[in-house]
Amino acid sequence: MYRLLLSVLIPLLSGCASPIASNLDGKCYELVSDQQLWKTYDNGYVGAYMIAGNEKFQLTDERAPTELVQKGSRVVVSQVLTGFDGSWGEFLRIQIKVLDGEAKGVIADIPACVPYHPRPPWLIKGCKSEAGDLKVKSEFLKEVKECYQ
Repeated sequence: MYRLLLSVLIPLLSGCASPIASNLDGKCYELVSDQQLWKTYDNGYVGAYMIAGNEKFQLTDERAPTELVQKGSRVVVSQVLTGFDGSWGEFLRIQIKVLDGEAKGVIADIPACVPYHPRPPWLIKGCKSEAGDLKVKSEFLKEVKECYQ
């Protein structure tokens, strides 16, 4: 009985994420500056990778960073996920797919208003917004018209 209760409560309190529709789905961008690709602990707060700056953050493992994703590399938003943390509340995660360079094909989170993500978040809107009203900061990602996958 207690095992069943714990198996239900622990995932609810520790963060799970589910894909949701968003205005960012399929949008194409290019990186405004060089960023590191970090190997992370795949859980409700982050997927297997994150693209972020040079400073190690809490969700990385000992092999991080794995490589450099260069300025001008194209990325496409692959999905937006909604998650929940018992003390934080609801949050939105954004995952992108890298289309160029050594990391081509890698799906990675970008910093968002999520527990344990590096700061600052790459979103202008998104900390308390609906998934249909998200906007990324132009200092990190520049929207481009064409993006071939």
